Amino acid sequence: METMNRRVQKRFFVSDGIFVVLNPADSSSKLGTMIDISKSGLSFQYIDTQDPEQTYSELDIFVSGHGIKIGDLPFTVISSVSYEKTIPFYSIMMRRLGVKFRPMPDTKISQIYSFIHNYGIHEVLPDSLA
Repeated sequence: METMNRRVQKRFFVSDGIFVVLNPADSSSKLGTMIDISKSGLSFQYIDTQDPEQTYSELDIFVSGHGIKIGDLPFTVISSVSYEKTIPFYSIMMRRLGVKFRPMPDTKISQIYSFIHNYGIHEVLPDSLA
C-alpha cells in the first residue's frame, strides 16, 4: 500500500545544535532538538516527561553557540509520536512533534526563509565528470 505524503513544502534536515523551545504560559518550558524544517513547519524531538497535557501555541528556534534566535513562532501540532530511545543501561521516552506554522508577519516568514538558507542541509550535487 502506498502512503500519501501530505507535505507541500520541501523539508530540510538541519545540522546538530539547532534547538526548539516550547514555552507554555503556566508551566515549565520544553527543550528539544530540531529534526527538519520547511517554509510551512518543522519537526523536533524532546524527552517526554509525561507531564499533564499542556497547551502550546508558540515556539522559539535557536542555534547553539551563535546567538541566533527566532522567537514567538505561532504553530499548530500536526503529529505527536512517542517512542523509546535506548542508550546502554538506560531507556528514555522521547516524543517527536510535527508542527505547522500558523499565519505570521512577513518579518517572521523572512527569518524562517533565511534560517533554512543558512542552516538547512541542502542537497549536494555530484561533481561533474568532465
